[in-house]
Amino acid sequence: MAGALTPPCTLAQQDAAAPDTSKPYVLHVYANLVQVPTLILSSEFQPVDPLTRDHIFISLDSGRVFNPVKMHIEGDEPISLAILLDASDSNAPLMSHIAPVMAQLAARSLNLQDTVSIFSVDCKLIRSGLSLQATPDEVERAIERGLKAPTLHEQGRSCAKSLHLWDTTAMVLRSLGSLPGRRVLLIVSNGDDRKSSTTWNELREYADLKSIAIFGVRELMRLQADRGFSLPPVGDTGVYSASRLGEDRYLQLCELTGGVALATQKKKLLESLQRILAMVRGRYILEFPRPDDSTPGGHSVEVTVPSLSAFVTTSGVTIALPDPSQANDPNTVPTSASPAVMGKRRVLNSH
Repeated sequence: MAGALTPPCTLAQQDAAAPDTSKPYVLHVYANLVQVPTLILSSEFQPVDPLTRDHIFISLDSGRVFNPVKMHIEGDEPISLAILLDASDSNAPLMSHIAPVMAQLAARSLNLQDTVSIFSVDCKLIRSGLSLQATPDEVERAIERGLKAPTLHEQGRSCAKSLHLWDTTAMVLRSLGSLPGRRVLLIVSNGDDRKSSTTWNELREYADLKSIAIFGVRELMRLQADRGFSLPPVGDTGVYSASRLGEDRYLQLCELTGGVALATQKKKLLESLQRILAMVRGRYILEFPRPDDSTPGGHSVEVTVPSLSAFVTTSGVTIALPDPSQANDPNTVPTSASPAVMGKRRVLNSH
């Protein structure tokens, strides 16, 4: 951190007026700390033994690797959670009892300082709650309001064959991007998009910009039927990694924004949702001072754990440059040199 402290009046003579103690001195704090929420799991997508800073290496834009200066487990830090429910398939098993299941999730895995925003989509996107207190009753009522909204479906029929899932997700991300706390989007959907004008990569870029981690939950038997295989997920986690599914935009969107996508059965939905919240709570928050050679905008960040065969994914890093008036303020206390050095490789856009 860098700070500028307003200097007190100096008494040059004994008869000088006494300082006005009713007006406290003002400390101006200029933040230069970068935080990277990082999900680190074993190759079987299970939690790993506790790590120290020496285990973890960071590289920005493929620059020189360095260890985080500080880090901690996210734990009970406030979460702004948005839930997007795909209601386009009236026969989807995961949606049949989604309201009471989400209420149980709130009771078991969310805290009073967390907030929840609820969205449902079929022919229209319905927002039935924004930044609600994460109590079971609030969550259940908001979900029921959304799923019963008269404009959700079109004259009683579904729009599954024309669902613009990416366009809808973009609108939810914009609502979530202005909220405080650690931002997480949970999508309950099979991930079928029907010709959205928004690309999945544009969603990834915006999620990176706002440090939003996206997690997905889909129905296991539907996934296996669509893919024509009965390959089990990694271990008993419900996770199908990209190496197993190949090209899967839904999965890629999750894994490239700091989350994962799980496939589950109706009877294990609550367990899968709790697993996702446990992953969020178990993330490492890696910290380091803003690089001395920073440039504004988004940057690629690579986090590795060489001592482990691990799955590692991060939420986006956007580096804000200090205001020139602050940087040139003679009362600003300079910070020590940052261990982070920017590389030459910038974020690549692929659609």
